[in-house]
Amino acid sequence: MHEYKLKATDVAAILGREVNTVRIWRCKSDNRNIPVDALALLELKAPAYAANKRASKARA
Repeated sequence: MHEYKLKATDVAAILGREVNTVRIWRCKSDNRNIPVDALALLELKAPAYAANKRASKARA
């Protein structure tokens, strides 16, 4: 998330998950981590999502 400047709402949109689910994955006091398949999908989709997000901001 840091590398691509993504927020929990962005990750939720990319993965089709609830924002609270993403927040739980990020919580250090909870043992629930992002599933391996969701992490792999995020790694594949994050670069394009971030690029589109930057392009949208530049046009605005």
